[in-house]
Amino acid sequence: MQFLFKLCNAVYWLALAVWLSVLVTAGVSAVAVFTTLGEMDVSLSAYAAFEPDESVVPNAHAHLAAGHVLEPVFTLVDFVQFAMIPLMLITLIAQFTVFQQKIRRPANLIRTGCIVIATGLFAFHALGTAPQMNRDLKAYWDAAKNGDVTTALQHRAAFNRRHPTAEAVLKANLLLVVLATFASAMAMTPALPQRRTSEMQTPHLARKR
Repeated sequence: MQFLFKLCNAVYWLALAVWLSVLVTAGVSAVAVFTTLGEMDVSLSAYAAFEPDESVVPNAHAHLAAGHVLEPVFTLVDFVQFAMIPLMLITLIAQFTVFQQKIRRPANLIRTGCIVIATGLFAFHALGTAPQMNRDLKAYWDAAKNGDVTTALQHRAAFNRRHPTAEAVLKANLLLVVLATFASAMAMTPALPQRRTSEMQTPHLARKR
């Protein structure tokens, strides 16, 4: 039973660490790619027919390139979360049921609340926001490749309307998973053994008598 308890905790920590890692990776990648490509004069031969007004879409080809770089990254991040979140929930439930951890401890309540809220936010993103954003993104690319500027800009605008929501979910989940990590460390750290009163030393004055 002790081995199963340690295995459960190890799987829980693995899932939590991977979840946190992919969220950090998504944020760092987005900043790095858009910052780097945004400063370059990029021209994509596949989108040679797409030349929108610079006042409407500044440096359009650089943003297209950034999108093509980041799209597989965010897809991978979502797939990893699809795998890690159920694994974490299963091990979390096992800790409280099979191994009878005290769920009413403040640290356990905090980590459970953070994980449940983050799971709900990811489900909202994965089932509601992400599919439509992906459709608009692919439609934007197809129209841009064909030189259909009007249609391309319509799908780009639709994608951009949902982007702040997706970004807010990512930032909120990153904060929640960080809090869950600290709370998990507090909840799963063994308590220091307390000395029994019978083992306390005799007071110094008493020993002199």
